[in-house]
Amino acid sequence: MAKQKQSGRKNAPDNSAAPLTVQDRDVHVGQARAQLAVPLTHEANNGALSRLMLKGGAQVRTQFGDRDISGTLLAQNITFDPGGDRTVTGGFVGLSAEHVSAGGFAFHATVEGLFEDDGSQQVSGKVGIKFRRALESQTETPGLTRGP
Repeated sequence: MAKQKQSGRKNAPDNSAAPLTVQDRDVHVGQARAQLAVPLTHEANNGALSRLMLKGGAQVRTQFGDRDISGTLLAQNITFDPGGDRTVTGGFVGLSAEHVSAGGFAFHATVEGLFEDDGSQQVSGKVGIKFRRALESQTETPGLTRGP
């Protein structure tokens, strides 16, 4: 036999979904990152270029601005602190690869893992292609040279 929970009010609904209205809030996030990278580059005889880059470093993110959230719930004004760390530090490691053919077609990919002191972890990746127009003549653009 199932028991029913009784409320103190007559005809009270079992499930209430009262709206929470929150006033405007300004929050700003600043982030600083220090990175060390080791690039490995290979240029083929036909002019194709391959680049691999191993990277790692440290990151700090801080939140500033309004701390408390003010709102209205069931016609009552409320204010609360959302909690969480205002400053989070972490470390990251990543790998990037790019190959540019002699004709200017380029393929690039990046993957990075971020581990923060609040226990959060994030893995992100990016893949893309692009077309780079080859230089017509090195004499037309002073200062730009491409390999021997």
